[in-house]
Amino acid sequence: MNRMVDRTSGSGPESCGLPPRSVARRQLLPIDHPIKGQATFGTIVTAVYAAILREIATKGTEARFTKTDRGKFTLKS
Repeated sequence: MNRMVDRTSGSGPESCGLPPRSVARRQLLPIDHPIKGQATFGTIVTAVYAAILREIATKGTEARFTKTDRGKFTLKS
């Protein structure tokens, strides 16, 4: 007894001939993991620090900033 299955109707993965999902679609994130799209303070600070260092390295004496001490910069006037 053969049974024909209509795989063209429906929107689930089974209707496309795919195996069922073994992992739930919505999983809980760990508490210490930041939510995607929300920047943490450290990443903003390191991004600005890297941008200033990159400008000093590429422009040299024409850069808008000078490095005065470890982790400290001044704006050229």
